[in-house]
Amino acid sequence: MHYLGLDVSKDTIDAALINSSATIVGRWKIPNAVPDITTIVQQILSTHPHLTIAAESTGSYQLATMEAAELVGLYCRIINPILTRQMLRGSIRKRKTDREDAVVIAKLALQGEGREMRVAQLRDERKIIARSAIKLLSARQSLHLHQKHLQKLLGSIPVPVQTAFDAIQRAREDMQNQAIALAGGTEQELVSSIPGIGKWLASVIVAELGMHLYELRGDQLVAFAGLDPKVRQSGTTLHTTGRMTKRGSPHLRWAIVQAANIARMHDPDLKTYYQKKREEGKRHTAATCATARKLCYRISAVLKRKSPYIATRIT
Repeated sequence: MHYLGLDVSKDTIDAALINSSATIVGRWKIPNAVPDITTIVQQILSTHPHLTIAAESTGSYQLATMEAAELVGLYCRIINPILTRQMLRGSIRKRKTDREDAVVIAKLALQGEGREMRVAQLRDERKIIARSAIKLLSARQSLHLHQKHLQKLLGSIPVPVQTAFDAIQRAREDMQNQAIALAGGTEQELVSSIPGIGKWLASVIVAELGMHLYELRGDQLVAFAGLDPKVRQSGTTLHTTGRMTKRGSPHLRWAIVQAANIARMHDPDLKTYYQKKREEGKRHTAATCATARKLCYRISAVLKRKSPYIATRIT
């Protein structure tokens, strides 16, 4: 078995091929284009038919690599960049170059890290629309603060600023409506039955969960959203820092935290839980994130049962 690690940048790719003993067999530097990647992969397959291809998750730059892999009948294994950094920090030399990164990615694939992804998963329209709406919401909030600042300085809001704000507002509303329409269906209805989660936040959650919609347990959903606390262990003593790992989907985490902030004001159980955390000395953000973890279990439960949420109070 051979493993091809690809360190992808916008224009070029550093590639490294290793065997099952982690010995480097070959290196290449190629353009980040489907024809060039396909040519190299086909050359390698001609001599090494049992091949695993791996690349770091880079947003969209790895798309050409994934397309090239599918053209030759393979699927690209996507590696979390955090794992690459951890392996480099654990090495003696701690060298950080594109050439070394390619080798590290190949070694991580050898260890079974990452998961195979299809191009269709990366181009999930629901996810793209939902994430675009979140970015527009963030832009709207930033411009709104700028409006307030100009109002204080000038006594009025300049027409160009107001025009830009109105345009962003309309675009945000359109994108949110599209996201809600695309995610519409049983899953959205199930998730939005939970107090604190409206159709907009439900559409983000459904889009971000994607293929994992029905398979994640509550604790797995917590980790998938990056809401799980970091854990440190020394000897027989276990220390939990309480800080979130933030290793999951930031958009999923945003949606669940937003929902938790609403739910803790309207749902009796979550309101009690939030207040308990506050009384323990937790700040608002920490208490809300703890509430968000509780919300993950509700989301998982309604999707597993495939039935709407029903409030129950334990006395």
